[in-house]
Amino acid sequence: MIERINWARSGFDEPSSPFLRGKSERPLKITFHTSSLAEAPAEEAKALEALRQLAHLPEIKALDTESGSLPHLEIGAFENSDAYIPVTIRSQNSITKAGIPFPHQWLGIAAHLTGQTDPQHSEVQSVFADLVIARAHCAFEYDILITSSHQLLTHRADALVREANPRTPSEAAQIVGLFLRSHSNYTWQASERRRHTLNRGLFYWVLVRHRLPSMWRYFSACVHAETVRGDDILHLGQSILVRCARALEARDAIGVQFYIPQNNDTRDVIMYHFDYLTLLLAGAFDAQARICSPCL
Repeated sequence: MIERINWARSGFDEPSSPFLRGKSERPLKITFHTSSLAEAPAEEAKALEALRQLAHLPEIKALDTESGSLPHLEIGAFENSDAYIPVTIRSQNSITKAGIPFPHQWLGIAAHLTGQTDPQHSEVQSVFADLVIARAHCAFEYDILITSSHQLLTHRADALVREANPRTPSEAAQIVGLFLRSHSNYTWQASERRRHTLNRGLFYWVLVRHRLPSMWRYFSACVHAETVRGDDILHLGQSILVRCARALEARDAIGVQFYIPQNNDTRDVIMYHFDYLTLLLAGAFDAQARICSPCL
């Protein structure tokens, strides 16, 4: 089930959601929880690599939790009795500082999440370190924390974790991809110096091919069958693919509306695209029925 994002807002002059378009727009801000991602499963590792590449795009503002090519978080020294935990974003050209209040509170929350009574227990300390990362991410008002931390992902519905929006790499990749498409950016590979992109129509055509791999052999059969049947079976087969591509575009339009502040207008736009989506799918099935039954 798709989950809402608690969007950060760093000023009154910025929109609450990066999906909002207009005169005032802002980038999508993501944080890589570096240590937790070191041994990601194969599928998650692929999504992580894609996110690392897309982080080079100007629409994305990315941050690491360890020193690397991106700006990175540093957690300063502190005692549990201190008023706050000092945190810093360090990049090649600047240093930005913030603080996480009440260190002892987060240690108690870590103990609660693990079910341990000893605050020095290794599991408590591990979860505490993850919570500090999550709160530092929030202190700098970043949007999505990309992590493989079991505790953060397990408790992401809890109010004190939810604000950080912890997501697995594969979940984050879907949101980032939708965000870029909402800005008409169909980049599929990027680096600091170069990017490879598609236009809108070709992107959705390729996506249909990925989602419906058997349809291409089916369409080839329609092409060959046209000479035998002498009817419009080729165009019917093509119409199925076109309608499926349009359905994916309509699904994206619904997703964009989902990630902006909700009101009667957004709900009306969602229903408009949903009605269009169902009509497209019904038309695809009708075309397939005509292919199967030439007499219809």
